[in-house]
Amino acid sequence: MALGLGGEYMSTFGSTVAARISDGLPDKVRIELVSLTPQLSFNFGHRNGWSFLSGGLSSTRFTVLGEKIEPADTEPRPKTINYGGGARWFTNNHLAFTLDLRFYAMSPVKGDPKTPPTPRMTVMVLNIGVSFR
Repeated sequence: MALGLGGEYMSTFGSTVAARISDGLPDKVRIELVSLTPQLSFNFGHRNGWSFLSGGLSSTRFTVLGEKIEPADTEPRPKTINYGGGARWFTNNHLAFTLDLRFYAMSPVKGDPKTPPTPRMTVMVLNIGVSFR
């Protein structure tokens, strides 16, 4: 077992989702999330394969865009706890398969006249890939 310190950057590229039609809002809005988080991880395994559990605390930039939504003067930055785990397994000396499942639990933000409110929400991100050494 090993203890690790690091960081993580997460950005969506504008997920379009259906929204409830009320107050003249469009039926589709685009949501963008950006987060830069310091991480603490617990790593289990050896050089050719390991698993990990990790977590961190930061704020997340949360932007909602739509046809009839005026851009906010300031974007909400809810406090966010991110946690998850994954593994990396080398199939030979140079190629590994990786899997990472992470959750971003964002606190609600109270709105004001210049900033829209945001609800408490949890976003799940699954990453599957390859690594080379």
